[in-house]
Amino acid sequence: MSLADLGAVAFVADEACGHDILPHGDEVKATRAVSVLLLTLLLGLPGCFLFDSAEPTLTAVIGPVQGHVPYSAQIVATAPPGTFTFTLPNTTIVQDSGVLEVLVDSITWSATVTWTDGSSLKTTTVTATGSNARPTINRPLINGVTSQWFLKPREQTLIDFSYRPASMTSPTTGVHYDEEWSIHEIVVMCSEKLLCNQRIRDSIYCPPYETGVYHAIFKGALHENACIVYPTSTYEPSTNGIPYAPVPEEGYTYDTVQNRSVFKRVVFPAQTAIIRVVVRDHFGRMTSKEFEIPVLALSYTQLPTSYEPKASSGDLFSDAQYFVASKDETVFHQSWCYRACLIPEASRVYYADSRHAEESGRTLGPICLVGQPGPCACTGIKLNCEDFDSQADAQACFEYCRSMEYGDIHGLDSDNDGVACEDLP
Repeated sequence: MSLADLGAVAFVADEACGHDILPHGDEVKATRAVSVLLLTLLLGLPGCFLFDSAEPTLTAVIGPVQGHVPYSAQIVATAPPGTFTFTLPNTTIVQDSGVLEVLVDSITWSATVTWTDGSSLKTTTVTATGSNARPTINRPLINGVTSQWFLKPREQTLIDFSYRPASMTSPTTGVHYDEEWSIHEIVVMCSEKLLCNQRIRDSIYCPPYETGVYHAIFKGALHENACIVYPTSTYEPSTNGIPYAPVPEEGYTYDTVQNRSVFKRVVFPAQTAIIRVVVRDHFGRMTSKEFEIPVLALSYTQLPTSYEPKASSGDLFSDAQYFVASKDETVFHQSWCYRACLIPEASRVYYADSRHAEESGRTLGPICLVGQPGPCACTGIKLNCEDFDSQADAQACFEYCRSMEYGDIHGLDSDNDGVACEDLP
């Protein structure tokens, strides 16, 4: 490039940038170094660009970003002229404008905004959040009687979570929610019914039986969002996978020949039960709550004759003999066997008699039979918690030695709460 060419470029740059640089006539001689320096200075002046090479950008916002679902909102996308594609949860909209009115209809809502001018492509995402409150869970109604807040052992009992507002004589009961909701799970567990220091669930009935539906027929009426329970009772499963019914219940197997209750002839002292409910709301969110409720004492003489007509006395629960298996295993164990403690609570299946377990296709596990080795020695060298790799291993040893009538011979349960070596992983 000649000196004249550089001067021409400098002049054009000067005009474009609005700077006042006096022109030099042809008679003014300047060195090449001065011309290059001048051009360099011009290119570096603030606000002066000889070439436009900026990358196009896309920004997008939604407002309001939060509200009570469903609510109206607006997406505003900013970019150079081009085409905007809005990918919403249920549809896709293509338009030239970057402004779009939308309806936020879920608790967690998002949309993708894509822009293109034919050569460049940019994408961004906007999100909005619903501020809807979760369901309010009040205590259930027991047997349809607002004044009853106790359970009677082995008596057919309705636990109803349908909403009823408070009155002058009764509290608010059930689940209060503005949208649709349903019961995901109802659990009843009694404080004195334990296996390996874990509560054993009572059997819950939802007649007529429908998968995933909690409703119950009680005294001839159908109650939605409710269930039937026989407090302190756990019934072994029938061939259809749901528990035997102690009395005829629609959708459940009723055994008229033999009582399949795991805890037949078992008496319980007065205790406390926990009623736990899990509610699924309109948006699929899960909300849970627990309620403590007294359970009256059960003496064997109070049992209905239909339960065990030939027996004259009952055993304390601590002396009850029953059998435990895993849903995923083909063996079963006596309840005192430490192997029963290693079965996760959610996977346990209970049987009243060994023949019932055998009818399910299972065989008695040999590990806890007389003469079979256990998980640890209960005599000789004393074991400490650091001698075990995990809490489960320590618990197995603890339960095994207790089952062999040595008690906590190794001192693994320092606080006497039934849990060995609680600090182990």
